[in-house]
Amino acid sequence: NDYPGLNNLKTVNDRVGEAPVEVDRRIIDLLLEAREMYGVTGGKVNVAFGSVLSIWHDYREAGIPDPERAALPPMEALRAAAEHTDPEAVVIDEERST
Repeated sequence: NDYPGLNNLKTVNDRVGEAPVEVDRRIIDLLLEAREMYGVTGGKVNVAFGSVLSIWHDYREAGIPDPERAALPPMEALRAAAEHTDPEAVVIDEERST
């Protein structure tokens, strides 16, 4: 959620590609830990996987009220979203807290 005067991970995601977003040091630490866990778990923990998960979420939500029309997301959409899930592509500047 958005909160006035507070930059959180939603703020960061909303501004991807625009400019660095200054965040609380705890968010920087969380992202650094998540990046490390990506390697430790062989990719099973991935904070950059939101675009893929969002597609699954949308299809699941669409199928709940109408199970007869429930469907799996198209593999092409999942593959396209997966092209942007490299946690190393998340630019972290510890000194600027961005």
